[in-house]
Amino acid sequence: MYAGEAIVDIFAGTNTELGGFIEVAQRSGVELVPLLAASAVPSGILTRETFETLRDRLVAGIRESHGFDGVLLALHGALVAEGYEDGDGELLAEVRVVVGPKIPIVATLDLHGNLTERMVRSADALIGYDRLPHTDAGEKGEKATTLLINILRGEARPTMAWQKIPMLATPENAHTLFGPMAELVAVSKDIEREPGILSTSIFAVQAWLDVAELGWTTLVVTDGEPALAVDKARELARLIWARRNDFAVDAIPVSAAIDRALALLEGPAIFANSADNTGGGAPGDNTAVLEGLLKAQLQEPALLTIVDPIAVQQAIAAGVGNHVTLEVGGHVDNIYCRPVSLTAYVKTITNGRYRYRGTSYTGTEVNMGRTVVLQIGGIHLVTCELKSMTIDPELYRSVGLEPRWARIVVVKTASGFRSGYADIAKAIYILDTPGFCPPNLHQLTYLRAPRPLFPLDL
Repeated sequence: MYAGEAIVDIFAGTNTELGGFIEVAQRSGVELVPLLAASAVPSGILTRETFETLRDRLVAGIRESHGFDGVLLALHGALVAEGYEDGDGELLAEVRVVVGPKIPIVATLDLHGNLTERMVRSADALIGYDRLPHTDAGEKGEKATTLLINILRGEARPTMAWQKIPMLATPENAHTLFGPMAELVAVSKDIEREPGILSTSIFAVQAWLDVAELGWTTLVVTDGEPALAVDKARELARLIWARRNDFAVDAIPVSAAIDRALALLEGPAIFANSADNTGGGAPGDNTAVLEGLLKAQLQEPALLTIVDPIAVQQAIAAGVGNHVTLEVGGHVDNIYCRPVSLTAYVKTITNGRYRYRGTSYTGTEVNMGRTVVLQIGGIHLVTCELKSMTIDPELYRSVGLEPRWARIVVVKTASGFRSGYADIAKAIYILDTPGFCPPNLHQLTYLRAPRPLFPLDL
């Protein structure tokens, strides 16, 4: 968490929404009043105390500021807290109460945000990511800032319309590099280039949420033309609904993926262990892939991660160059897996810090906590205290491992890795494993989501 001018120091020059805010403001001679920046890797429901503390601090900062003309917010759009099913809507609504109806509010949202009526009602304009992997966070920050400046100059009069779509899709085939989502986003951007359109967004939602307003959404922002916004939002929604079956995922068992990887002339084969997707909220300590690799008795290099602070402590106590017998994983995710007992060579100990070097969130720092590389034959198990998103090869390079020379590289993400590993992946396999973020949504029980909802109700 950062406050005040520290936000500018930390985020300037990064490929983030805040980096985009700062870039345009500095280029345009606009004075920013940075208040609060707080983030976390997706996980379970946020505690009421934490959410209310952050909300109240943000609101107090706005109330105590004087002479500002507009508000920029960088939100995700899928925040759920105890007592607040629509956390982002709550934040936007509280900010609106403080600033009143005349101060414009423009906010950025992740492509996986879950748009709600309260969010749309409370903001003047909402700008969503267009890309997965999220390589355009900085661009959307710049776009939002430019729009806010244009509003203040009287050069834009945003009106918004949105259309909810009763469907879900997991991210494996909803990335925007190719396939159905790429084609739909291309149509969305064609619409955005039409006269009178300021912005178009498709929100593919966090599919593992269970909330009352769950579902994909289209959002169109026009320049003072509400009927046009409604028409285009509905048009885009109809196109998405017609493609709903195209997002089905072809996942394969770990053993089959290993066989295919070993049959390649060279690696690495990327194993997407999306059911343990740390960017989707899973804990990162599922052991299904580790068990499969151990059973295969691999001698060629295989790289994977697991979150286990107890195992890290034990390995550090043993020391680099020594062997240690311990249990790893299956502590937080004790529903879909179990801890694995093994004896490993302690190869490396690091502080677990590195920066994203790829095209997603470029320049931002990652903290895995104390991190240990445990070697079992060809398996190199990067064991860390804190979970993080495993989208960038720098994760492995930061502990002395080069993914380019591995036979198998495991990432605990559904699609976010595709830009970072594009230059080195010889094959990509989506794994069919149990976990909190499975590609097969029929494995989950939804209690709050509206029904019918595709693909749960065919």
